[in-house]
Amino acid sequence: MDKREKPWQNTPEKKTEYIKGLYLEESFAELKGNLEKLVSQILENEDHQLNGGKQSSVLY
Repeated sequence: MDKREKPWQNTPEKKTEYIKGLYLEESFAELKGNLEKLVSQILENEDHQLNGGKQSSVLY
């Protein structure tokens, strides 16, 4: 995040950008923490769809 060394440069737009940047950092940290769980759920769902469809039963 940018340093706010000069108070006169802290315009409302800059303050909004600081808040957005902080929110994104927190969101990515949460996503990174849950990444393994999310990927495994996606793979399990894909596996379930591939093995449970009509086409897969015809092939076997």
